[in-house]
Amino acid sequence: MSNFMIVVFALLGFSLIAGLFVYLTVLDAGRRRKKIETALLPIGFEVCHSKGEKAALAQRLLIVNPRHQGKRLLMHLYRRASPDGRYDLFVCDYRFASASGKARGGQWLLVCLVSRELDLPRFSIDSIPETPAIVGKLFQGLSETFPMPGLERVKTGNAEHDERFRVYAASGQVKQVLPLFEGIATAVHARGGVNLDAQGDSLILSSIEMGADLVRHELDSQKLLGLIHVTSSLFETVRH
Repeated sequence: MSNFMIVVFALLGFSLIAGLFVYLTVLDAGRRRKKIETALLPIGFEVCHSKGEKAALAQRLLIVNPRHQGKRLLMHLYRRASPDGRYDLFVCDYRFASASGKARGGQWLLVCLVSRELDLPRFSIDSIPETPAIVGKLFQGLSETFPMPGLERVKTGNAEHDERFRVYAASGQVKQVLPLFEGIATAVHARGGVNLDAQGDSLILSSIEMGADLVRHELDSQKLLGLIHVTSSLFETVRH
């Protein structure tokens, strides 16, 4: 066999492998999306196809994971208005990548509440996972090693809370954040591993546990529904 034919067959083999990888990735994404819609559509969420609505929410989501300086992509978006029309709830799968876009940095499921009744300071709260212990230690190390751009660490004055949570606020807004924290800590304590970002009219929650599930190509609909419930329940807490 000539060298030319060897090269042709090698390129064909690489193309087949790459094509199979793309196919499996798309298939997995389709299965995950179906699971998300199976959980959300029966409880009143609708698929958002509007590019304008997705672009508007994407701007709000820039405050999520401020340590990440690479590219971001809002994939699929779902919306449900509250029964009294006071806020909208959004659920989306959100991807992070390197600045070049070639390396993927993870995929998160986010729950975002948007309301004209909110005027929140810029703050972020990370929950330290309790189990497994190694995950909690790794997460704590990440929080303490890498700063949050534009935010400063806030001490709550409660040793137990400072052990379980990392609270960050924009400079000059600490006094606005601390009165909100106690109610937020109570709401997310039972859920565990919940991260929260807020600014202006937006309150955004993510779950460390769900993020770990996505890495394993799994999705627990009960965890997603629980995160939606926590987000809704926080509305009255942060509104005042």
